Amino acid sequence: MHGWLLGGHAHGTSTYNVGKYGSYWSSTEYSSDDGYNAYVSSNYFYPQEYYTRYYGYSLRCVR
Repeated sequence: MHGWLLGGHAHGTSTYNVGKYGSYWSSTEYSSDDGYNAYVSSNYFYPQEYYTRYYGYSLRCVR
C-alpha cells in the first residue's frame, strides 16, 4: 500500500521480512500483554485479531 513502510518485525534481537511487509500495532489494547495488529504489504492490508507485545512491530500515527 502506498506510503506504508515495509519494515518487517523484530523478535528478540533479530529482524524478519524487512522490505516484504510491515507489521503495525493498533492504538487499541487487547490486554496488558497483547495488542491488535495488522500486516501491510505493497498490495494488501490484513488486520489481525491480537498478538503478544513481545514482537517488535512498528507504530504509525494516522489522523
